[in-house]
Amino acid sequence: MIDPDGVYDPSIPNDRLLLGLKGTISEFELTIMRRRLREGALAKAARGDLRIPVPTGFVWPQDTGLEMDPDQRVQDAIHSVFRLFDRLGSARQVLLHMRSEGLLFPRSSDGRTTREFVWRDPGYRNVITVMQNPFYAGAHVYGKSRAQTEMKNGRMRRRYGRVHDQSDWNVLIHDHHSSYISWEQFEINRERLARNALGKRSGSAKSGRGGQALLSGLLRCRRCGRMLAVTYSGRKTPLPRYHCNIGHAMHGLARCTTFSARLPDEAITREVLLAVQPLSLEAALVAQSDASDQALERERALQLEREQAQYAVQIAARRYQSVDPDNRLVAAELETRCNAATKELQACDAKIEADLERAPITVSRNTLLSLSEALEAAWRAPTTDMKTKQRLIRTLIEEIVVDVDEDTREVVFLVHWHGGHHSELRTRKPQTTNG
Repeated sequence: MIDPDGVYDPSIPNDRLLLGLKGTISEFELTIMRRRLREGALAKAARGDLRIPVPTGFVWPQDTGLEMDPDQRVQDAIHSVFRLFDRLGSARQVLLHMRSEGLLFPRSSDGRTTREFVWRDPGYRNVITVMQNPFYAGAHVYGKSRAQTEMKNGRMRRRYGRVHDQSDWNVLIHDHHSSYISWEQFEINRERLARNALGKRSGSAKSGRGGQALLSGLLRCRRCGRMLAVTYSGRKTPLPRYHCNIGHAMHGLARCTTFSARLPDEAITREVLLAVQPLSLEAALVAQSDASDQALERERALQLEREQAQYAVQIAARRYQSVDPDNRLVAAELETRCNAATKELQACDAKIEADLERAPITVSRNTLLSLSEALEAAWRAPTTDMKTKQRLIRTLIEEIVVDVDEDTREVVFLVHWHGGHHSELRTRKPQTTNG
């Protein structure tokens, strides 16, 4: 073996020893260099100067600092996601709403960079990424995910993209750049997403997901502290029941309680309607305002889409007009692109015309006043689904602690309202129920 320092024969012990020492020193030098490079990156990230890939909605040019994407259509798409989540309270509902309204979302054309976008129907990953990325809250984060080495089938493997808790992030700088939402709103959104993740947070109240039980995922057992589950009994018409049986099933403990859902649901419904009655007119006016904002939001998205399509037509026409007409190979391709851009503009105009033909939502104040006075009728209307009722319940109530008073055969509810208020409610428990 030959290197700049000499010639070595591995069969000679001294040469073999020298080669081993040189290899060990070289490997140690590589380790030191790698560590210094990482420490330098951490120090630069701690100052907020480390350039990392930015998400959709931001640009970080080489000659300027970090800023929002100057494209108003991109900004409006990001703002729409946050506005819809604030109104709907679920990432999946945001996705379904955007698809039903025909709202498009910018995606990277090559899947890696955010220099050029293609506008397509949003996917769930687009929505949840926007909601979970602290970059949109003006925070510069480094070390949020790390690689993990593990032994599998006798071989070492590295797993990437494992997200750690916020307390384990290497760098977190608030107010680092302009933001779409505040950090406080980001924390609220993250908590709502955690509540919506059914089965991923044990012991927490779950989001409303429909069914026949109004208080599903909202009741906590006073005896063991676990959340009550819902079962259905009966063959022809299954009826919902709340029960706390996890301790018995998992650890062999005594069963806590079980009771029918009909009477508790009726009792909580009366309390909720009584609580919202003074604000019913205001809520109706807010609902009308939300409907108007939704129409304006759709109209603005369509107008921005048309402006971008019109710009694409101008660019395509300009390139077609500047080419030599005799160069038919290039002229034919540019003519095809110009025609495609023109068809896209015509499709945008057709969308706008179809949106204008939709019947606007106009409700008079007297109608809203009569609706607020008949709040219970609106609650019990067949068109009001259980998921909507559950969302309203969770807007007012944080959690309900439940127990059974065996002496009086009553189900006792301790209602924890949002805002810090608490109230106790009792309902009769049928004698046929075994506690």
